[in-house]
Amino acid sequence: MVPHAREHQAFLGRVIDYLSTDRGVRQFVDWGCPVPGTAERIRQAHPDNTVVHIAPHGTVGMLSSPDNPVLSGSESSDSSLCRLTTCGLVDLDGPVAVLMTRPFSAEAPPPALDRLHYLMHGGGYLALATEAPKRDAEAAFAPFVPLEPGVADLRWWPYPDEDVAMEGTGILGGLARTRSN
Repeated sequence: MVPHAREHQAFLGRVIDYLSTDRGVRQFVDWGCPVPGTAERIRQAHPDNTVVHIAPHGTVGMLSSPDNPVLSGSESSDSSLCRLTTCGLVDLDGPVAVLMTRPFSAEAPPPALDRLHYLMHGGGYLALATEAPKRDAEAAFAPFVPLEPGVADLRWWPYPDEDVAMEGTGILGGLARTRSN
């Protein structure tokens, strides 16, 4: 069980709704999201939405539906990026949303985001979650451009932390876009 799973699901729901409804994104890559129901939530947002899972070793059995395409491997390796570009399941010449919300630490930020950014020819978005300090969380998005408010606690994103008085989860989340968007 993931700590704060409901808050994490709600964060993903807000991200998916924004991208699907307001930005017209129809392709989603669930890159090791730690909460169940992500694919169903993506499809609920719009019937034409598609989802491909990139499942880190040991998580394939946790997927919610056997009919979802899955690319197994390490969480953010170059081999997973290579398979994503050659699998034919994602059109990187069109907008793609990558949901990479398995929380990372300051010591282990997601590698290869510069390569992912480069591969997203048609533009797109990246959602991240972290237990790292805010400065490290914001820096991890490079070369993607964070959307307002930057990173904020999962419980209330997209509202800035200073606008909310209730206690947070301690996990920060955010959404960024490619520079070509």
